[in-house]
Order: sequence, then C-alpha cells, then structure tokens
Amino acid sequence: MLVVNTHLDHLGELARVRGAQVILDFLVERPEETPMVAMGDFNASPYRPIRRTLYTLRTFGLFAEAGFMDAWRSVSGVWPHPAAFHDYQGAACLPDEYGTWYIDWPLMRNPRVLSAEIVRNPPDTPPVSDHYPVTAIVTCAGESRSSGGRNAWRTMVSATAQDSSQARKPSIVSDTISSRAAFPENAATMQGAGMKKVIVFDVNETLLDVSALDPFFVRIFGDPNVRREWFGQMLQSAFVSTITRTYRDFGSIGMSALAMVAERHGVALGDEDLLALGTGMRQLPPHPEVRQAMERLHNTGYRLATLTNSTAAVCEAQLSNAGLHDLLEQMLTADSVQRLKPAPEPYRMAAERFQVGIESIRLVAAHSWDIAGALHAGCAAAFVARAGQVLDPAGALPDIIGMNLADVAGQILVADR
Repeated sequence: MLVVNTHLDHLGELARVRGAQVILDFLVERPEETPMVAMGDFNASPYRPIRRTLYTLRTFGLFAEAGFMDAWRSVSGVWPHPAAFHDYQGAACLPDEYGTWYIDWPLMRNPRVLSAEIVRNPPDTPPVSDHYPVTAIVTCAGESRSSGGRNAWRTMVSATAQDSSQARKPSIVSDTISSRAAFPENAATMQGAGMKKVIVFDVNETLLDVSALDPFFVRIFGDPNVRREWFGQMLQSAFVSTITRTYRDFGSIGMSALAMVAERHGVALGDEDLLALGTGMRQLPPHPEVRQAMERLHNTGYRLATLTNSTAAVCEAQLSNAGLHDLLEQMLTADSVQRLKPAPEPYRMAAERFQVGIESIRLVAAHSWDIAGALHAGCAAAFVARAGQVLDPAGALPDIIGMNLADVAGQILVADR
C-alpha cells in the first residue's frame, strides 16, 4: 500500500490545484493496481464552496477524476455533518451559511473501505487541535481476511492546520497508519452499490453555452447582461405555467419573456428579432469539456439521454448542431408530457422510457431548481456549478457536485464503481 500525506495551502486555490497535480503526477507513476491512500488537510471542500473564499471544488475533482474516493462518503453515502474542522471550538462549532468545513480527507483508490469515523473529543474536554482526526479502516481487494493485520489498516488523518489568523498554535497530532488485526465483518460499504446506469442531461446551460446569445442582446438592448434577465424571466413564466397547470411550450414562453423584457426596457421588437433568437437557441455551442466528458461516460457503458424543457424539434436541432446527438440513446423533452420541469412528470417519464425504476435515473443539471425537482421525484442528481449557478443551501443536496461536466463525469465514475 502506498500512502501519501499532504497539507495544501489555505489561501490560494491555484496553489491547491497545483499541489494536487504534483501529488497525482507522483502517484500515476505507480502500477495502476497499487492500493493508494492520499490523506491530509486539503483546505478545500469536496462538495460546495466554503463561505466567500477561494475554497472551491476543483481540488477534490482532480482526485475524483484519478479514481480516488473519500472514505467517509464511500461508507455513508453522504458528506459528514458537522465536519472535521472546528477552529478550536469543539462541539460549540456550528455550521456556517454554506454548511460544514469538511477539508480533511482520507482518499482511497483500490482499497475497500470498511468503516470511517470522525473522532471527536469528549464533552467539556478542550480540543488539542483545530481539526478532529478522521479515521478509516480499509482492506485491499483480493486478500484474505484471515491474514490478520497484514491486510487491514487503520488510517488516521489528524490535520494540524493553524487557524487563518495564525494567532494560535495548535497542538501537533501526527498522521499515522497502524496495523489492525480485527475489523467489523459486517461493516457497510457503498462501493459498487446503487449503480446509476442511466444519465439524463439538462441541455441549456448544462451542456450548451447560452452566453453565445450575448451578441444578440447587445444588438437589441446594448447590454449582454439582459440575456440573464431574459432567461430568468423565461424560467419564472415556466414555473407559473407549471404551478397553475396551464401548459405552454418552452419556446413560446421564451418569446413571451423576451417581449416582457423589451417592454421593461422600452425597446421595440421586430419579427426578425424573434426569428434571430430562435435561430440562436438552435445553434448554441457546447461547453468546451462536454463532448469528451459525455464520451467518457458513454464508453464506460452508461445510457445517455437529454431531459429538457424545450420541444423535441428545438432539442434535436440543438444537439445535432452541437455535435452531441450521436452519444445519446434518447432525446427526451418535458413537452411530451405537457408538464415542465421541475414538476415530477418529466423525470418519471424518463424512467418509463428507459424501463427502469426512478432511482436508476441520474439527472445532471446546472440549475438548482432542476436538481430539486429530480431529487423530489426520486432520481439521483449531479450539479454542474456553471458560472453564476449555485445550489439552494436550504434544499436537498445532490451527492455529486462539480465545477464542470468533466468534474461531474469523473465523480460519477468513482461513485458508481
């Protein structure tokens, strides 16, 4: 077993990303079947940005793409709450507005995780560090459990980072690995369980770059930011249609939204403007990483489809022009059930079309409302954190969050191993 320990920079995301790349460059030189543990204080969140700092998801995404899985999440299926960093407050440390600070990871590749826990100090006992240790018991696949301590290890990660003010000096607790002969025979593991073989993608903003419409809005309104206003108005009108059960197709809603925005700005629209917007929507380019990420999932055996609020004609034109249609088994639209997402009917329709249970569907989307709708319907979900897109901290969270589709694809492959 190869074990590496690290403590990445607590201020700069670029420094963390480069540090992670140095570690991975070192690890990839070893045989692929080598059991590996990468552990320490990564100073980054694996599932959501922390506060308004540079703590982003990219560092974890690099390890996920390389096949590493967090030990805690592999046995529990969720991220820990509260997390390991407590800033010397112990049990008094409360989650902040963005959740908890889970920045100490025992990451595994090839070892099977049997159990994991965060070792918290007893009540009324002052903590010896500003982090709790994270422990994991793992075994190497293919080895006999009867071989005793040689085939199971207790991996303890005890971060020693100082607080950001550098005013206090924490006690040092070394990161250790020690042999352990006995471990729970019935310990739970999530690896290999809950395989989500059907992935349905939202289209606009998730796969396709809607910012390509900015020149249109500059020509009409003199401001590219009006594109976001229009898209927000379109979604608002779509939600009204869904809530009041007065169905209108997404295309007509989009044109009505444009008329509302134009009236708001005192701009007169011509028929040629409506035509130009429709043409632009059909010719949106994919985000740069989309094709390769979808190919990776497709070649691994996933069944891929779209699930969009657009009509079938618009969806087919979009995906054909974007060069993605050949990777899709089906192009599904909410228009076929006359109910727009996030109503449950479109997600249920996807399961029916693939003849699988709703729990076997995973939606990938860049919109919190779409994620919420999928989770409420019973799907799994993965969030693509495109620029300007965030999750509702008060809502249910998906198990996978990535900065782009490449990040998300890597995490799906690890989670479904």
